[in-house]
Amino acid sequence: MAVRLSLSTMIKHPVSFILKNINHFSPLAIKQSFSCSRNVSPSMTYTHSSKLSPFTCLYAPCSNIQCRHYGRKVKPKPQKITFFEYSGDLRTLPEIDKNQLLYPYLDLQEELEDDEVSRKLASIDFASVAEKNKHMQQIVQDRIIELFGLDSELEQRIARFTLLIRQKIPYCIENRTDKYQKIWLLKSIFHRRRLLTKLRELDHERFEWLLRELKIRYAIPQDRPEWMGWKYNLQEATKADTLTEKRQKLEEFKEKLETERKSFAERKAKILAEIDRDLDEYGLSRDFLDDVQKKEVEKRKRHKILSWEERVKLGMTDKIKEYYG
Repeated sequence: MAVRLSLSTMIKHPVSFILKNINHFSPLAIKQSFSCSRNVSPSMTYTHSSKLSPFTCLYAPCSNIQCRHYGRKVKPKPQKITFFEYSGDLRTLPEIDKNQLLYPYLDLQEELEDDEVSRKLASIDFASVAEKNKHMQQIVQDRIIELFGLDSELEQRIARFTLLIRQKIPYCIENRTDKYQKIWLLKSIFHRRRLLTKLRELDHERFEWLLRELKIRYAIPQDRPEWMGWKYNLQEATKADTLTEKRQKLEEFKEKLETERKSFAERKAKILAEIDRDLDEYGLSRDFLDDVQKKEVEKRKRHKILSWEERVKLGMTDKIKEYYG
């Protein structure tokens, strides 16, 4: 007969629980019960079987218990790779016609036209992986020699690395757990970049020509910025956030100003229309209104603060009242 025992009662009253069930627990089981009560949630239940010997205890934890990791970090899963954009390759490898002859048999194309079996055996479809790779490398090499001449060893190396990189990129995307091939791919990308930098320093015209031919995007290498410390980085981040907030507030102020400007223009047009209507009603001209406005502006104009001697002179000539209006 199996009895289900709640751990909550065991945690609340550990001594009484053990004394009541002392016949069913061994010393090791008692020690384990105290260690489990510290690390397991009270919702856990244990199953005790009375058919077992009095010195054994069967523990069966529930399946709904959360797994906790104390004092250590859980290693995250590797990020899924979907592309190698930083390689700079703007195109992928085109599909090869499987009925095409391998590079060593291209000169024998006329002799193999009649013999269909020999032609199939000499085609790419029946070739091994090493023979296919060698065939593509020879075709790429012939193309580079045709464009740049026989003295183009650096360009040929760059083209071969480009071919290998574009062959490995789909494999690394599908098999992201193959770290060896991924590291090899990254090393090849960095090595090709160094070769491109060297060619750029030697001959910039051939460098641009090769980039157009191989469809590669090249980023100019920059010096690594000097490490200024976390305080400097925090200050720069704060400045950037402040500048972003200022720009955002300016944009909001511009929008508010535009709305107020439109309402002001409408109100101004309405008031000017009322003024023109009143001038026509009373038979007045616009010049009369301008003179009145000028007089009002002069009255509101602040006078110069006079010294004591200047005020005495104006008082002696009876012009002080005219000066202050």
